[in-house]
Amino acid sequence: MTKSEKLIVLLFAGLATLSFSGCGKDNAGTQGADASKMVSAPPVEVIYPIKKSVELWDPYVSRIDSEYSVDIQARVGGYLDSVNFKDGDFVKKGDLLFVIDPRPYQALVDAAKAQVKDAEARIVLAENNAKRADELYATKAISKENLETRKSDLLRAQAALLSAQAQLKQAELDLEFTHVRAPISGRVSERLVDAGNLIPSGQSPVLARIVSEGKVYAYFEVSERDMIRYMDDPKMLDFIAGKTKDGPEVKLNLTGENKIYKGFVKYVDNRIDRDSSTLRMRAELMNDDGKLVPGVFANLSVKAVPNKEYLMLPETVVYTDMLSRYVIVVGEDDVVRYAPVEIGALYNGNMRIIKSGIGEKDRILYKGMFRALPGVKVSPKLVNIEKKK
Repeated sequence: MTKSEKLIVLLFAGLATLSFSGCGKDNAGTQGADASKMVSAPPVEVIYPIKKSVELWDPYVSRIDSEYSVDIQARVGGYLDSVNFKDGDFVKKGDLLFVIDPRPYQALVDAAKAQVKDAEARIVLAENNAKRADELYATKAISKENLETRKSDLLRAQAALLSAQAQLKQAELDLEFTHVRAPISGRVSERLVDAGNLIPSGQSPVLARIVSEGKVYAYFEVSERDMIRYMDDPKMLDFIAGKTKDGPEVKLNLTGENKIYKGFVKYVDNRIDRDSSTLRMRAELMNDDGKLVPGVFANLSVKAVPNKEYLMLPETVVYTDMLSRYVIVVGEDDVVRYAPVEIGALYNGNMRIIKSGIGEKDRILYKGMFRALPGVKVSPKLVNIEKKK
């Protein structure tokens, strides 16, 4: 008998002793007779393990994040003229959020336009001079050196025009940047800078933040052991190899909420974290009702492997001692024995998957544990737990 079996026998023997010691001396004969009956063949209920194909989902804790999150900063400096949204508004891409005083930048645009006009006029003059030089050189009225000088003046005028046009384009961009618009659609935070403040040029503070809605990311950590188990799923292997866009299916719900959000694993990190021995994954889900707020924690389940058959027992008949998990088996000779088992996941909240230790024809003690000592013969009654559900 193993050490674990000895511990179980001692436990049951102690309980039996306590039950006998509570009886009075006057009816000792009757109690002795009853005890004799219990020891000889106490009635118990037994069940067969259930074998069925099930769909397993592994539970994790996930953190919700938005698909896009943008810090709004100004590209040009100046005094902030206006804030054109209310804190917490939903804004669309391109909506005007802030206006920086545009007058200095408008003046630069006007100056750049004048430089372009000046450069264009210089080109006209240079072209006429070059044309006359060609005519004079044909009659030998000027030297070749003078002709090349006129052509060089034209090239410089053309280069000056390109430079002036580039300066105009930059000035127009700076003027456009005085109107700060939403780069994405989403919910905007409170304004972080009020109108009237000076926005430093080249080092703008964050003016507000926008997070997208509609689609969210759910980040979670998978243990190394679970990751190896997931490799049994060909769909997961194809996903990691880049052959498919979707990984395993996921289900998510908020604590205290009944609604289930469904999605798929879309991203798996390329290395296992050295400190935690976990692999980071990310699922994508639609947030149609807006309840999946970035930063909130949620319960997430991942479809583990393709459906397969398992032996299962009610969690209430799988016991724990100091060494292992075990069940109590009633053999073909109706004698009770202790059977260590290797357990798997909990299915449907109350059924425990049994990986090894028993067979589907083994009779497992269901009721009457305190009347069934290991090594003792019992009177088993087979019950169907599926009908009892």
